[in-house]
Amino acid sequence: MGLVLVPDDARQWRKLMRILYLVTDFDLIGGKEWYDRSAIRMLQELGEHVRVVKLAGTSLSNKILFILKSFVETLVKRPDMVFCAHISFSPIAYFLKWFFGIPYIIFTYGTEVWDIKNDFYRKALQNTQLVLTISRYTALKLRGQIPTLESKIFFLKPVADSTRFSIKEKPQYLVQRHGLADAKILLTVAHLYPTEESKGYLRVIDALPLVRDVFPKVRYVIVGAGMKGFGDNRERIRAYAKDRGISESVILAGRVPDKEIADYYNLCDLFVMPSSQEGFGVVFLESLVSGRPVIAGNRDGSRDAVLDGELGILVDPDDTDSTARAIIEMLKGRAPRRFYDREFLRRRVLEIYGYEKFKEKVAELLKIINRGL
Repeated sequence: MGLVLVPDDARQWRKLMRILYLVTDFDLIGGKEWYDRSAIRMLQELGEHVRVVKLAGTSLSNKILFILKSFVETLVKRPDMVFCAHISFSPIAYFLKWFFGIPYIIFTYGTEVWDIKNDFYRKALQNTQLVLTISRYTALKLRGQIPTLESKIFFLKPVADSTRFSIKEKPQYLVQRHGLADAKILLTVAHLYPTEESKGYLRVIDALPLVRDVFPKVRYVIVGAGMKGFGDNRERIRAYAKDRGISESVILAGRVPDKEIADYYNLCDLFVMPSSQEGFGVVFLESLVSGRPVIAGNRDGSRDAVLDGELGILVDPDDTDSTARAIIEMLKGRAPRRFYDREFLRRRVLEIYGYEKFKEKVAELLKIINRGL
């Protein structure tokens, strides 16, 4: 290892590390993928030598290749630290420590660690140098299962993308594409896997008849699709809306081009995702950076994203009436005034989750790791 100045404090010195970063395919579009890309980019900006090994797919051959690449990189490059970006990779990191003596840290996000059944995962967590997590709720779940992790937990919350998402007027090409003239527009952006109905979009559909009584032209736009190997829930959503007689009020935009995602946030009047099993919810940050208010669930990591209600309305995700009332009050303009101040929403979320704050936390993380090496 060499010695370099810590970027945020020239009076301090730290060791420059060689890091092996084990990660899922972050070329995909999603909150976790954005988080991984951001973390790797920041480590590189702070001078660390990062070697990335990506799991390219869920097939057995892809998994075997991923394991082999991890061991080859370790043998050839001899990293000082392994960053394990998912709990499912922790057996690899644990073995590398056992065989080569290389310490590791584990990133944790949401449901994958809320109820750990795998004893090997538990052992890996108990032997990690640090456990990184993105929300208080996930930290609570981890401590409840493995109390000894209390002293190892480090919060590294997501960063809001202030360049990709910005405040703009409603994009008229999307208004025309979906026939939304004069409509009140609700939005959810999510992967539509059958296993992720906890995002709450079906609960929003349940609430729509009550909202339509007040706003007959309300439209609920859902951006997202499934994926090969994970399934696609769009047909179920269509059938669900049809059974409730509100098909014309629900618009499934599907998987849209990456360049259009930001326009969809500016298209909506309100972002709604009353999830019940969200590790954090980067989509909330994307909406807030675009100056659009949000409604989130009150049971999970969503609370961190909206600062316990400062930047959004929290509702019981299983209470349809509560969700409907929150939507109606927001669309009527009766919610607290701060929710309608687009500049405030953007400024405040960047104060807490902006690039500089993320950089400070990563630099702090590196100092802690160096003290343990």
